[in-house]
Amino acid sequence: MRRLSMVVALWGVCSCGAVEAAPAGPLPPRLVAAERSGQLIFLLPETHAGVRSQYDRYFKTVIEPAFVASSLLLSERSSPVQAETSLRYQACPDQQPDEAQVDPALNKALPELLPASYWGVFPPSAPVTGFSRFMRFNLVFEDAYFNPTGRYAPPWQPKPASVLPARVTVGYATRLMLDDPRPFASVDTPASSFQAYCSLAPVQRTALARAALQMRLRQAGHAPPLEQLDKPENAAALERRELEENAARMDASYWQWVQRIGMAVETSNAAADYPAMDQNQLDIERYLVVARNRQWLSRLPQMTAGQRLPFMVLGAAHLPDSAAGPGLLRLLREDGYRLSMVRNHAQLAALLHRLPAPITKASPPADQPWQRTVLEGQCIALPHDQLCAWAGGGTLVNLVDTGTAHQQITVCTTHDSAWGPRHNCATTSVPRQ
Repeated sequence: MRRLSMVVALWGVCSCGAVEAAPAGPLPPRLVAAERSGQLIFLLPETHAGVRSQYDRYFKTVIEPAFVASSLLLSERSSPVQAETSLRYQACPDQQPDEAQVDPALNKALPELLPASYWGVFPPSAPVTGFSRFMRFNLVFEDAYFNPTGRYAPPWQPKPASVLPARVTVGYATRLMLDDPRPFASVDTPASSFQAYCSLAPVQRTALARAALQMRLRQAGHAPPLEQLDKPENAAALERRELEENAARMDASYWQWVQRIGMAVETSNAAADYPAMDQNQLDIERYLVVARNRQWLSRLPQMTAGQRLPFMVLGAAHLPDSAAGPGLLRLLREDGYRLSMVRNHAQLAALLHRLPAPITKASPPADQPWQRTVLEGQCIALPHDQLCAWAGGGTLVNLVDTGTAHQQITVCTTHDSAWGPRHNCATTSVPRQ
């Protein structure tokens, strides 16, 4: 449950300031084609938690066929910064003494943010208060936006499960991969997150840390007393209402974002009638959207090298300009890409017709004999459950034991196909043995 809450909240952050009005009719076309030097890239704006109205006729006739023709999915995936030990003590090259003014507040928040499992899996060699400012900021920042209500303190305690609103479903990236798996990669890495942070001026990094700390203070202001945290019926009702409100806001805001994206594709001189932001939102979006956009553009040649047709699925707020700075569409245009909106299936077919023929590779024989693979791994005891993981030979197995009558098991496999390596995962509950 926490994961869906997180993605709903995160999309809300990326779309801060969007007008909350009812959608004014069907969704407009929204798949963007970027072309340069014979290379074609598709960009699809999404809400990271999907709304059923987004799966319309345009999705069936344009988005799905475009994805089927693609060779690689590039999307936003969780970047495990905390696990990147090389960044624990790495400072930005232009770090200034004045930035230390946020250290006391960051250090005070850290004991509430690090679960017991962190010390068992990624134990630091020095006090956590000695971590780099980026690492300490990132811990506070993730909590501020992945635990937006402040009800769960500490954030790793068990969360009540809510019934999802009927209109909420999976986002585009998840749905497309479930229907037609293919090679995929994240546009974010721990290193790119660090570089995006360091690309800000020292005064902007200080303002960003203060904005994240302010968000945590606002959370604490409406969180229930600690003695009520173990009453799931109260938290579940609150979360249900928040999910309903977020889903309605997402539905309306996505329509607004698609309209803005359409205008940004049509002209490079779109009117600067950006959604209003307060100073904290501006400081955050400068990092969360604009700085990451610039990192993605700089890494785009590396991410798409050798790919016949990359397909990017990104949060809608990344594409148009905002008060915080240029959107990805403007950056692509300035980098020499020609942008167009794919309005219908005929236009999609014309774009695909210009691509080189796909390179075919022979699939492994269907009657290839079975091979036995020995998986190696271990189990880790967490505060409220036990996590086991085994891996080997392109197979990964995770088992989560929560102490109930059923255990959750996830099996992921990688195998060769005519289109390159394919990754497939399945999760189910099994009776305790």
